Amino acid sequence: MKKGDYIIGVLILAAAALLLMADPARAGGDLVKITLEGREYAVYPSSERMEFDVTGRYANHVVIEGGGVRVARSDCPGKECVHMGELRGAGVIVCLPNRMVITFAGGRDDGVDLVT
Repeated sequence: MKKGDYIIGVLILAAAALLLMADPARAGGDLVKITLEGREYAVYPSSERMEFDVTGRYANHVVIEGGGVRVARSDCPGKECVHMGELRGAGVIVCLPNRMVITFAGGRDDGVDLVT
């Protein structure tokens, strides 16, 4: 290999490192995305602690803290969304009666496709 090959290799590695550092999902952590009745309702960073209600046909009290998200309370029948527990990284929380879906949109993938 010639000196120019090493220089090109270093430049490619430096460009890849810059792209990884510029990725907003990696820089700021994951984003919690909430849809209600098929439309985007809100997007919040998972790194900030917050509590709020998502109200449609029913009310879901959502808590984001410590990089995870959960439905703490719901007035929907069955309350399966509450029993799903905390979501971290990959997976989905669904409240079918309220037509609400919570997912992560961002760079983290822990290899889990679905959390039930």
